[in-house]
Amino acid sequence: MPIHRTPSPSSPLRIGVNARWLVSGKLEGTGWYTFRVLEQLFQAHPEVEWHLFFDRTPGPELSFEGACPSLQTHVMGPAARHPWLWEYWNEVQIPRALKKYHIDMYWSPDGLLPKKVRNWHGRLVTTIHDLNFVHQPEGIPARVGAYYRRVVAHSARRADAILTVSQKTKEDVVQTFRLSDAHVSVSYNAPAQAFRPLSDDEKLRARQKFAQGEPYFCFVGAFTPRKNVRTLVEAFVTFRNQHPDAPHRLVLAGNPMP
Repeated sequence: MPIHRTPSPSSPLRIGVNARWLVSGKLEGTGWYTFRVLEQLFQAHPEVEWHLFFDRTPGPELSFEGACPSLQTHVMGPAARHPWLWEYWNEVQIPRALKKYHIDMYWSPDGLLPKKVRNWHGRLVTTIHDLNFVHQPEGIPARVGAYYRRVVAHSARRADAILTVSQKTKEDVVQTFRLSDAHVSVSYNAPAQAFRPLSDDEKLRARQKFAQGEPYFCFVGAFTPRKNVRTLVEAFVTFRNQHPDAPHRLVLAGNPMP
């Protein structure tokens, strides 16, 4: 949902962003999504006054220094890596910041919005990537799943607009939270420029680095049950049994979910 407001040099449009997922050396799904979307937004809308809200000091590669003329970064502790701290950050720190910096619109890329912001009249937008915490809670730590089920449901109803990264997730969000179809928009993920066809030399270097020079299958992601890593390994074993002369390796890259 666009903000129907015409920015002017004396009063630019101010957009705040939950940048809590931008942690040096720990960018995973939501972090990479946030980083890449911001890269494009800064290029497309340099006229906007952007405010990034971090829960810890970002590394230089994540601060976007010089990326946009009116970019401002704000560090608001504590470092929120537990549902109790998420609650404080979302319900205390973010509302304070929205009012302090006169934010017109706040975007949270993780489905979590403050329940209430007194004396603030901006717009709230969030991205919901999936509803695994609703449909497959066994693959998520109990406290994390309980927090997401409670807060995302409220955020979905409070948001002025919701983004999803697939049509399937949009349908799931609309049905699960009983929202109107017009309330949710699909905004597909796009590959970064690094994801392109490789030259033969680049392919050879990758094989030497990751699979001792052999061709390989590669999995990238968190090692959680819902990612079906066990099934992948079993399938690879079946492949090797059926093709004992195949030189292919299986490369797994990722971290256990906290």
